[in-house]
Amino acid sequence: MHILTVETSCDETAVAIGQIVANRVKILSHAVASQMKLHSAWGGVVPDLAAREHLKNLVPTLEEAFRKAGFKSAKGGFGKIKLIGVTNGPGLAPALITGLNFAKTLSFFWGKPLMPINHLEGHLYAPWINRDLELGLRDRIFPALGLLVSGGHTLLIEMRDHLEYEILGGTLDDAVGEAFDKVARIVGLGYPGGPLISKLALEGDPDYSFSVPLKNSGDLNFSFSGLKTAVLYKALTLSKNKSLKEVLGRAPKPDLGIKLTKKQKADLARAFESTAIEALKLKTLKALKRGGYRSFILGGGVAANSLLRERLELSINEFDPSIKIYFPKKEHTGDNAAMLVPPAYLRFCRDKKISSGKKYFDNWKKIEIDPNLKLH
Repeated sequence: MHILTVETSCDETAVAIGQIVANRVKILSHAVASQMKLHSAWGGVVPDLAAREHLKNLVPTLEEAFRKAGFKSAKGGFGKIKLIGVTNGPGLAPALITGLNFAKTLSFFWGKPLMPINHLEGHLYAPWINRDLELGLRDRIFPALGLLVSGGHTLLIEMRDHLEYEILGGTLDDAVGEAFDKVARIVGLGYPGGPLISKLALEGDPDYSFSVPLKNSGDLNFSFSGLKTAVLYKALTLSKNKSLKEVLGRAPKPDLGIKLTKKQKADLARAFESTAIEALKLKTLKALKRGGYRSFILGGGVAANSLLRERLELSINEFDPSIKIYFPKKEHTGDNAAMLVPPAYLRFCRDKKISSGKKYFDNWKKIEIDPNLKLH
């Protein structure tokens, strides 16, 4: 079964073509048009600009996906496609609606069923498209604990089975990826902040330390706003060579201009990254200690962080080596359409058992975006 997927939840225009063979996912092509350079000038993603770029990039990205999959043209390739999957949330409304309308047009014009997919669900299924893991859709890995870490979300999720989720904990304020971006701005780096912080942290010394947020809380929630503020205050005192009271107590308003040496930036980056990852690790272990999990799944843009992977793998193996650990390929941690292939297939098969599946052929009339779509 060949499946075409479209992803435009934020600033990446992505199209993929996958095939399900003997209950394994084979990605035939994976095309992404990045808008990183455009948005880096603004220090973050501008929704209307993202939508405009999606509009420009969708057709060329679609054609690239068919070409990479070995088809001479999109027209010829659509004869093989049996299902179209598209992200309908969560995400930026202008970006989502651009991709959804494109997928609706393809569904109507080519007469293909259309399946809406939760963007967060896609990230959880990224390990199934990692060929190195050889993970099959019928492999016994459930119940599984998932940690989803990105610029918009930080969630601990229990997967009882395919497409069955329970949110165990989430961030009370900033998502961890958002905190990386904000700290990058504080110390004078660019956007996106995560890779820049991680690269600079490798040059840092353990000269500073911050408290791990919610370390002793009885729940599985996260908080990164206070950690971000702690970095800001430390940067101010280093920059001004004064106490925080002296910096913030000036009238009529404090001088918040921050100028740091490269070493100070590196040391702060190291301290922040280490503390943020420690918070993620501790809550993950607390969730695993509830018992009964066969496996652990990591997903989301921050899943590309090497230190996070190393600490999670080490701590989980020390806690219980029988728990299988599934990391996505780093190329699949960011927003992409390939990760939508497994849930699109699973949802279509599940619903086809209940009904004939014919309702998906006119889904282009019904599906709407939901920028705040929850995982359930």
